[in-house]
Amino acid sequence: MKTLYGVGVGPGDPELVTLKAIRVIREADYIFVPRPKKESEGMAEAIVAEHLAGKQVVYLHLPMGADNSERYREIASEIDATLRDDENGAFITIGDPMVYSTFAYLMFAAQTLGIRTRIVPGIPSFVAASAALGEPLAIRDDSFYLADGSVDEEILRRVQTVCVLKPRKELAHTLDKFEQYGFDYAYLKRCSLPEEEIIRDRDRIAQDRDYMTLLFARKKE
Repeated sequence: MKTLYGVGVGPGDPELVTLKAIRVIREADYIFVPRPKKESEGMAEAIVAEHLAGKQVVYLHLPMGADNSERYREIASEIDATLRDDENGAFITIGDPMVYSTFAYLMFAAQTLGIRTRIVPGIPSFVAASAALGEPLAIRDDSFYLADGSVDEEILRRVQTVCVLKPRKELAHTLDKFEQYGFDYAYLKRCSLPEEEIIRDRDRIAQDRDYMTLLFARKKE
């Protein structure tokens, strides 16, 4: 049976790639690499570049944004046509394959074609952010809220820690709500990379345009 592994390669630092991820990549017959734009190296590819030497690499141009279920079916068919019976493929993705990842959509499409899927978890950016800040995600009876792009005000009332991935779209609204409900917050860009930056000043946060960002907020004691 054909097997497709969703391999999480972590938040950006190559040293945060797990041993299992490296082994699966090295043993795979094909490496499937997502590229949002043609001729543009993706972040996942850059993280594990040293492990791709001599591998058969297939570039997949994944859709971004709205519902692209048909495109995911096309990509799954491309993977199905590439793999022979009993061959393995590794699809690499930043962070963890099961946390706001395009791999989830591809996984469902591959399964409908009879391709077995397996998951290799990776360190997600919000865990790396917690480590960079020295702030726990949750302790004792805390609740933790992970959001993508925007926040739910009712949930903010009840939780102690919040991480917002890709916060640019509703940044001002989100920061207003953090301040309203008594959160201290930090804006992290390029987390775990040499150019990592932690910004706490609201004006500087508003001026930044980097895509690889998140907001980490914790209620004041």
